[in-house]
Amino acid sequence: MNPLILEKVAWFIKNIWGPNSRKYLKSFGLEYDPEEKRLLDFLSEINDDIIIAIINTIFMDGEFKNAYRINWNINFVGIRDQADALIELLRREGYETEKLKIKSKRGIPPVSSMLEKIIEDTTSISNKFYSQFINDINKSYQVGLFSVTRILIRVILENLLIDILRTKYGTKNLDVYY
Repeated sequence: MNPLILEKVAWFIKNIWGPNSRKYLKSFGLEYDPEEKRLLDFLSEINDDIIIAIINTIFMDGEFKNAYRINWNINFVGIRDQADALIELLRREGYETEKLKIKSKRGIPPVSSMLEKIIEDTTSISNKFYSQFINDINKSYQVGLFSVTRILIRVILENLLIDILRTKYGTKNLDVYY
């Protein structure tokens, strides 16, 4: 892998994951000891597909997304500038990039960047409100916005409860609702 790409990845690991970087790297099956080896040297020994998986995981992180959106600065260096530079370097190396999701040169996205849907089957739902709401829940879950996902699930449960009460008691006796 290009040393400039590895340098950017090391910067993101240090600044986004910070003290948790050992734990995150361990989730990829990598044992990193900062006292034994510099991060950049450690990354240079890793398979390119794992580096891509690490980049995707960083880019899927909610903190990164917020920092990217507002171009948060770390030591006078903007996260958006660093991410855009990394994406450009990856494009020059022949990787496919789209909306901060990098695919390996073989075109297969790493498994760590693909989350399943939280609500699978929506074919039996005829109400467009609920089917659109479920799509929003799945999208927020897939991009790693777990707080948003929980709020949307709560809202859909509240609406389902109201619909059940309307069906059972009608809309004339609203005291039953409370």
